[in-house]
Amino acid sequence: SGPGQDAALQTIARLPGRADVGMAGTVGQGRVVIYGDSSAGSDGTGGSVSDGDAWHDPSQQNAAFFLNAVSWLAGETE
Repeated sequence: SGPGQDAALQTIARLPGRADVGMAGTVGQGRVVIYGDSSAGSDGTGGSVSDGDAWHDPSQQNAAFFLNAVSWLAGETE
């Protein structure tokens, strides 16, 4: 199969009023998660400009999102 064949992706994260930032799905027999916003996974310790600690922010669920995504990618959940 060629590029793009057997691919099925769906939006899993969207910023209000903006474009999709996350998609997940299958490509052939594999799984893929695409997330286009690095600040959601930040714990505020890297780089010269801190985006704050989005990983532990109780008003967000970023840590749960990324850990669940890895679990799904590993085939531990459907």
